[in-house]
Amino acid sequence: MINKGPWSQLDDNDPFIEGVPKRPATANFYPEDMTKDEFNSWSNSLSAEEKEKATGYFYTIRRDANGKLKSVPYSEEYREFLEPVAKLLRAAATLTSNATLKNFLNKLAAAFLSNDYYDSDVAWMDLDAPIDLTIGPYETYEDELFGYKAAFEAYVTLRDETETAKLKKFSAYLQELEDHLPIDPKYRNPKLGAASPIHVVNEVFSSGEGNSGVQTAPFNLPNDERVV
Repeated sequence: MINKGPWSQLDDNDPFIEGVPKRPATANFYPEDMTKDEFNSWSNSLSAEEKEKATGYFYTIRRDANGKLKSVPYSEEYREFLEPVAKLLRAAATLTSNATLKNFLNKLAAAFLSNDYYDSDVAWMDLDAPIDLTIGPYETYEDELFGYKAAFEAYVTLRDETETAKLKKFSAYLQELEDHLPIDPKYRNPKLGAASPIHVVNEVFSSGEGNSGVQTAPFNLPNDERVV
């Protein structure tokens, strides 16, 4: 249950059950018989828009009836799970009087069905509620072939306002720290400001990638560069 499978994530994914083969680097995001060269050759032949999907966070790679590679959106690949989750998120949205939480839950439900997570990620950045929820495909560690594909995870947490207040001192210095990083200035973010929210929370529930192998202490999300 901790490793979400028969491979120990704390031991380089070595199998701990007799007879279990080596963990496939494709992790079921790609066909198990697909090679890196096959993927690269195929993706390089695509239009810019289609290549973005092929290498994107939210598309699995499958074979069509002729054995050729194709991209399948998560909303289609995992529809049997995402449709009921979206329904439950909308039901949860009706139970809260917090406008930012209601907005996030509704936009996340829409994202699960549309496969476009931008609006829900922006809504998550604006979330200001006692209940802090993170749910969706974020981290790409499971994809050991390319690191392209995001795995689903969930955290349900309660904000600790007392401890969060202590961190506001650090928020005020984020831009100053960024400006003095020992790297070429072109790699620094000139607009970081002090708006980046840092919250201390007490974890109530975690699942998926968020409760797999090494247990997460902090996380910095989302990973979508447009949102960042």
